[in-house]
Amino acid sequence: MYGSKLNDRTRSKMKKLLDFIDATIQQLTKKNAEFDLEDVNSMMKTMNQLREMEAKIHLKLAPVQDAYNMLNKFACRVKVEEQEMLEKLENKWDVLVKQSSKSMGMYDIDPRMFTVM
Repeated sequence: MYGSKLNDRTRSKMKKLLDFIDATIQQLTKKNAEFDLEDVNSMMKTMNQLREMEAKIHLKLAPVQDAYNMLNKFACRVKVEEQEMLEKLENKWDVLVKQSSKSMGMYDIDPRMFTVM
């Protein structure tokens, strides 16, 4: 009984984290032939939100991982799909962090643009 309630609660948290990560990855990987100022502004806001929430995400991710470890330790039934979802969650978080760094590098300003007229 406790195991199934923990599983339900943890699954819900994991899905919310996955939804957030998927939405953020989608915002950062939006591809346009030309970026306008609004696109750059939107991407910068997304990266800023990500930086602000990074610690919170880690604080949410660790209990989810711990709960599934506990469920496995006490031989509670956990669907294979949920175990795979947990692995995806960890991998997608890494992808998101890398994509954020990559997106930041896209907006490096070339020093040659600041020439004296």
